[in-house]
Amino acid sequence: MRVRARDGVLAKTLPQGTSILNSLAGNIIDIKSGDGPYAQVAIEIAPASSEIAPQVIIARITRRSAGYMELKKGNNIYALVKAVAIDRRSLGGHGHNDKK
Repeated sequence: MRVRARDGVLAKTLPQGTSILNSLAGNIIDIKSGDGPYAQVAIEIAPASSEIAPQVIIARITRRSAGYMELKKGNNIYALVKAVAIDRRSLGGHGHNDKK
């Protein structure tokens, strides 16, 4: 699944009273920042069932935001995703409007 960076948000606590209803609880497993203004945060998402392997998502945020949030490897984090932002073409044939 692909979600554009502008349509996702990271939060250290689960927000309330927001229109973004999709939240994925996870743990930061890596943070990489290069020479540019962005940092990539790798988050392992805990599965809903022990029969499902954990998934890793990569969030791109500004290095300034990563510093302000004091993000570190091992931190718990919530990835919030707008439902309307999900790119159905990236679902591998699982979107509702797929044409074959």
